[in-house]
Amino acid sequence: MTLPPLHDIVATERHPLPDDAYRAECRDILRDSGALVPRGFLRPQAVASICREGEDHEHLAFYSTETHNVYLTPPDADYPDHHPRNQTERRCAPPLIKSDRASAVALGSIESLPTPLTRSGTSPRLVGPRA
Repeated sequence: MTLPPLHDIVATERHPLPDDAYRAECRDILRDSGALVPRGFLRPQAVASICREGEDHEHLAFYSTETHNVYLTPPDADYPDHHPRNQTERRCAPPLIKSDRASAVALGSIESLPTPLTRSGTSPRLVGPRA
């Protein structure tokens, strides 16, 4: 299987991955807020292809029920209780491939979704470069 060029998958004009300043900006956002949501990162045709591939392989998915945070790590006392690192949920983990929510997140239409909290407890409207 030959993979398409990166610029066919990622909106590299909006998210210049080789650029040192861009990567530093992403690193700073992740460090400061606990999450990085690069809006419009994947091209729509790439999202459609990923969803099709997921649907084709859904029968191979592993399902489990567990309690965890979004990072799949133990809680962290260095952050406030309301930080994503300390928020756990019990989930049955099926694939999200048929979910409109998953497609909306991948396409960057996330205005209505909850945003991560920073260490100080503030909640930015959008966390990510090129917001």
